[in-house]
Amino acid sequence: MVVASCPALPGVWTQGETRGEAIANVRDAIALYLEAARDHGEPIPDEDRPTVEVAA
Repeated sequence: MVVASCPALPGVWTQGETRGEAIANVRDAIALYLEAARDHGEPIPDEDRPTVEVAA
């Protein structure tokens, strides 16, 4: 199992069977987070953190 997160976006964590699957899943999670933030008028964090962290 591989876990991926986006530290700049609170709560964006996902997993996959492979590194590639985890990265694809976190990309989807980031897109959904940004869409929901825009829909609700919430700010989108702008921080100096890595975009994605992946751990096996």
